[in-house]
Amino acid sequence: MVRLRDGGRLLVEQSGEARFFIFSFPIEVQLEVTERPPQWISSRAVAGNVRRMSGRYEIQPDMEHGTVLLRYVGEIEPDFELPPLIGVAALRSTAAEQFTAMVAEIERRAAERAK
Repeated sequence: MVRLRDGGRLLVEQSGEARFFIFSFPIEVQLEVTERPPQWISSRAVAGNVRRMSGRYEIQPDMEHGTVLLRYVGEIEPDFELPPLIGVAALRSTAAEQFTAMVAEIERRAAERAK
């Protein structure tokens, strides 16, 4: 949920959970997001139950092939204990699910605009 928008800066609240098999871990975070469309979007945690969380999306259009490369680099260090190996797997699995859903939504919207 966007709490504040000031030009290319936003304050965003997110909550959810990282899941892996029967394990789940709540994640609540406030992110300061900086947008420089269409080249990149970066974020960093300013509050929540994470010690550190930052990320950057970079968008590189390839006009010759009509495609776009979306690159993401990020890190998260929770402010709560995670079981060794299971916690890392849960965070990776959740991130993969979220990116898959994001790409599917991008493709759905692009298909709607093409109609």
